Amino acid sequence: MKPRSPRGNLLIDTPIALFLFLFVFMFPFLDLATVTLRTTFLYAAAHNAAWESARGHTFQSSLDNMPSAIQLATSSAQRTASSFGGITINSVQTRIVATDLQSLSQTRSSAPLTVPADASRNSYQVEVSVNGNVNPLVLYQFPFFGSVPGLTKPMNLTFTDRQFCENPQGLNK
Repeated sequence: MKPRSPRGNLLIDTPIALFLFLFVFMFPFLDLATVTLRTTFLYAAAHNAAWESARGHTFQSSLDNMPSAIQLATSSAQRTASSFGGITINSVQTRIVATDLQSLSQTRSSAPLTVPADASRNSYQVEVSVNGNVNPLVLYQFPFFGSVPGLTKPMNLTFTDRQFCENPQGLNK
């Protein structure tokens, strides 16, 4: 009897090992990297929306063809998210956060202020929450995985960012 060549085993084992390596390790890590990158872009959408919103001259209604803080937040979040594939914006919420300078207590409001802003007693921030879906690179449709966000279905995330208001006198409009 002639001894077997180890080369024959390599020819049979290599495709199986490559298949397992790619589908068990590489593709899930590639999906994880894609979800992580798209999550960063969704956070960037929230940050840019808060930054743009804080520069608005009014909070709810546009004045002199200048968009309001709510309109700036929504358009900025949509514009940032549309620049990258795999991200869907579900909702954008804009709120006013007033912090009392003496007691440091905070109040949040989704409506314009009832009285004009008093910058000597309060500091004012605009807070924007962006809710969106982040898709993985490949959606796995195997029944034994079940429902796993980021693997078998999109991941639903909410990011919130705040910026100090540049024009607090317009927060009551």
